[in-house]
Amino acid sequence: MSSYIHFTHDERICLQKLLSEGKSFRQIAFLMGRSPSTISRVVNRNRAKYPPKHKSDNKFNYHQWRAQIQTICRRRQIRRTALKVDSFKYNYVVEKLKLFWSPEQIAMRMRLDFPNQIIGVATIYRYIKRGDLPEITKCFHTMSRNAHSISCLPQMTLFGHFRYLTFMQLRTVFFKNLSLIYLYLYVTIR
Repeated sequence: MSSYIHFTHDERICLQKLLSEGKSFRQIAFLMGRSPSTISRVVNRNRAKYPPKHKSDNKFNYHQWRAQIQTICRRRQIRRTALKVDSFKYNYVVEKLKLFWSPEQIAMRMRLDFPNQIIGVATIYRYIKRGDLPEITKCFHTMSRNAHSISCLPQMTLFGHFRYLTFMQLRTVFFKNLSLIYLYLYVTIR
């Protein structure tokens, strides 16, 4: 038994039947072609903490449907870590998000500049949504397809109240200022 293979639903049904017949873990392991420690781990991991309202057919309170549902729930709870903190990818993504790049732009630029370091757009959005990038919050970098999306970047108005700029307004202001700077540098250097 060199590698562990997950139990299938049919194996769980067979396991429940053998437990209800009163077989030991060693006997069940021999009949199923598994290790006794595997049988013990599966039963202990998926048994009910409290006895069920109806009488259980085995002394371990093991039921195959409950075990199957718990297995599915455990698989869904696994957190994938595509961006490890202080890795090259993580720092690259945070740096570009601070410059108001969209996740699409970041993923595409990363593919062009670093073909070995590929990251997906959905991964960047997932990290923003979950709040796994402490420097970047959803409020700081909201990429909504809605035309009325409002960012959390305030701008002073004439009356002293803050109003919020949308990303399109912010982008326009940024590029106007950038073009003026380039024009100034072009004129002064020449």
